[in-house]
Amino acid sequence: MGLAKPAWLRGRYMLLRYEDIARFPVQKTRELYSFLGMVLDQSVEDWIINNTRGSSDLSSRHKFTTVRDSAANAENWRVKLSFEMVVYTQTVCQPLLDILGYKKVFHPKELRNFSHSLVEDRMFLPFF
Repeated sequence: MGLAKPAWLRGRYMLLRYEDIARFPVQKTRELYSFLGMVLDQSVEDWIINNTRGSSDLSSRHKFTTVRDSAANAENWRVKLSFEMVVYTQTVCQPLLDILGYKKVFHPKELRNFSHSLVEDRMFLPFF
């Protein structure tokens, strides 16, 4: 199984993983704007910086705020999903997870160990 690249999609899509935009919001937004042929306005970049870095103050922890440390939240699913659900998802989706650079977990402790990411660093270039 591979990432099929039909000719009719040439130049029309860019693969962007949630974790990449959460960990590198400004960089990935710049890449996306560039792909779309748009200019990234400084006010948009400032908004991204101010709303994805998070803060330690109590107001930023309010559940209805738009301010979040997006990098810290990118793998929160690891504490929200049961190990059994993760194993099932890995089993059903493994070919795609391999292509997209998601690491497989084999033990509940590995799932909850945040000292290492379950997302491989990968660069996905736009299809032209």
